[in-house]
Amino acid sequence: MSTETTPMPSAVPVELQRDWRYLMGAGALIAFLGIFAIVAPFFTGITISILLGATLIVGGLAHVANAFSVRGWAGSLWQVVLAIVYALAGISSWRTPSSDWRR
Repeated sequence: MSTETTPMPSAVPVELQRDWRYLMGAGALIAFLGIFAIVAPFFTGITISILLGATLIVGGLAHVANAFSVRGWAGSLWQVVLAIVYALAGISSWRTPSSDWRR
């Protein structure tokens, strides 16, 4: 019988042990934003609406870029139609995040 022991691998990777402060900072930021979202739902809704609008506009631009790389006119036509729909929805969401905010 051998008396030699093999070391157990660490349960926590070395990178995580070294850079734990970044994860703690990210967790604190997410917790703060979550509390802010609960305390100020109106501003949270406006912010989400603006971010959704920006995402839809970027998606529309991606569809336009894809329309030029698709072979065949039918595929390109549908990509352009989707790009227009995405862009219109994004602009609408971006310009009027809430119809009540001016009152």
